[in-house]
Amino acid sequence: MRVRNGLNQRSSRMKRKMEYWTSVANSNSEYWLRPNSPVEAPTSVLADELAGAYWASLSESLAHAVSVDGDALGPVALRIGRRGPVILSFEQAVVSPVEGGIEVRFPIEAGFAASQPGGELRLVARTVGSRVTLGVVVDGYRPRFEKLRILTFPIAAPYTLAQHLVHRWVTRKSLVRLAEVIQ
Repeated sequence: MRVRNGLNQRSSRMKRKMEYWTSVANSNSEYWLRPNSPVEAPTSVLADELAGAYWASLSESLAHAVSVDGDALGPVALRIGRRGPVILSFEQAVVSPVEGGIEVRFPIEAGFAASQPGGELRLVARTVGSRVTLGVVVDGYRPRFEKLRILTFPIAAPYTLAQHLVHRWVTRKSLVRLAEVIQ
């Protein structure tokens, strides 16, 4: 399933455009926000703040039903509640310069929602011309119900749809938070 969406939101501080695409079960998904306000090129100094803003936004967006254990740049574990099972765990972040900005990559290590280790979460912040482009990209993630079979489809389909909707909701809010950090 490939979904594209253009979203214009107005606020007193900036006008934003968000686009996303996702595959079945979010094994690959990209969410991009393009604030109109010109900004300075993001540097690796901002990596800790960007990661911290993402994790805080994730927890707040889910009404603190999911807690984030670890430092902003990892290792990080997402848990149900404070002491519940680990949904996903991420290794230490790798911060890399990219043209016009930075990329913060969190390799996916394990967790209840992953069928096996692999894939990564990437936070990307870069300038393109006079505008900043922010992205949250999940690549190569292997969700628990990745192989849909006829017998498991009634269980897997609602799970993957819910996962997609939650991921989209959280990411939308997180990108706005990342834009605020940069601006």
